[in-house]
Amino acid sequence: MSEFLPRKLRPAVLVGVLSSAAGGVVLGAMTGPVGLGIGLALGAVAGLIIGIVIEGEEHRSDARTRELDEIIGSTTGDMSAGPVSLVSQEAEERKRWAEEWLTPPPPAMSR
Repeated sequence: MSEFLPRKLRPAVLVGVLSSAAGGVVLGAMTGPVGLGIGLALGAVAGLIIGIVIEGEEHRSDARTRELDEIIGSTTGDMSAGPVSLVSQEAEERKRWAEEWLTPPPPAMSR
């Protein structure tokens, strides 16, 4: 069905417009033909706004989910499991420094 709708008009917008327009028609029918037209118009505008907001939130949520999936690695299958060292580079550097500078010189050999 969405292939017949313009690219900008999505199902969330269409459902919002139709449901709000139907509600506007029902409420407007109680006041007569003028109320019917006004209810239809106001309902359609309200539904359009609601549908656009819902669709925007859905796109934003989907984009954030894709971004987080890429960061975590769940879409690539590695789940962030890479070659990870449990010892930081800073700790390794301190250890090398300590071994170099704090090791006493070898004892002098007498002849």
